Amino acid sequence: MLALHPVIPAGTVVRFSKIGIATFWLIPKTRIGSGYESAALDLGNQFTARIIDYDPSNGDRDFYVQVIDGAYAGRAGWVRPSSQGDDGKPIDQFSEALAAAP
Repeated sequence: MLALHPVIPAGTVVRFSKIGIATFWLIPKTRIGSGYESAALDLGNQFTARIIDYDPSNGDRDFYVQVIDGAYAGRAGWVRPSSQGDDGKPIDQFSEALAAAP
């Protein structure tokens, strides 16, 4: 195990910043499955979103969010957790997490 993955409460606002060369895709579907790429929206290198659902205890490590800023503000969908907080640490790992409750 590399790290613990905490539950991030619904309503938490997170500033996503890209790690490496991965692309942030907003996947506007109720669940991520095959073929999501055709509907995905590129969120750029950074964006702010409100967590709607994130519970890694059920094996789901994707974030369901509502985007707060940028071209897709107001849109909701799934985002993969390859991101870091403002401190440069991965936000989906307990040992390195930075999250503020609303």
